[in-house]
Amino acid sequence: MWKEGIIGVKDNPQKLIGVNSGSLPHDSREKVEKGELSRSAALSETAARECAVFDELNFDQFVVSMKASSVAETIEANEDFASKYNIPLHVGVTEAGPLVGHAALFIVLIILLVFGHGLNMILNLLSVIVHGVRLNTLEFSNHLGMSWAGFKYEPLKE
Repeated sequence: MWKEGIIGVKDNPQKLIGVNSGSLPHDSREKVEKGELSRSAALSETAARECAVFDELNFDQFVVSMKASSVAETIEANEDFASKYNIPLHVGVTEAGPLVGHAALFIVLIILLVFGHGLNMILNLLSVIVHGVRLNTLEFSNHLGMSWAGFKYEPLKE
C-alpha cells in the first residue's frame, strides 16, 4: 500500500528516504539485539532496502538520511552506506539521545524534592511549633482555672 503512496509523489523532485535507529524493521532490530549486526550497519542495510523499493518504482532522484541516537553511530552508518552505494546522502547530525532524557528526569526530580519533600519538611517543623504552643496554652489556662468550650470531636459518628 505504501508503494502506491510513493508513486503518488513521483512528480515531486524532492524525495527523501529517512531511516531512524529508533524505528528499524523488526528483523534488523532482532539482529542488533542478538549482536549479529551493529546498529549503524542495520541503519545502512535498512536504507539500502528502501532504496531498492524506490529503484523498483523507477525513481532516480532521491536522497537518503540516516540518524541514530548517537553522533558516532550516525556517522558510521553514513560512511558504511556511502562506501557501498552511489546515492546522495543528507547528513544532519544532532545530539539527542539519552542526555535529553536524563536532563528532563533531573529537572523533575529537583521539582519533586524541592516542592514535594520541602513542603513536607516545612509542615513537620511547623507542627512541632504549633503543637508546643497549643500544649503550653492549655497548661497555662488550666493553672488560671479557665475552661475551654466547644464541641466534642467525633469524626466517625454519623
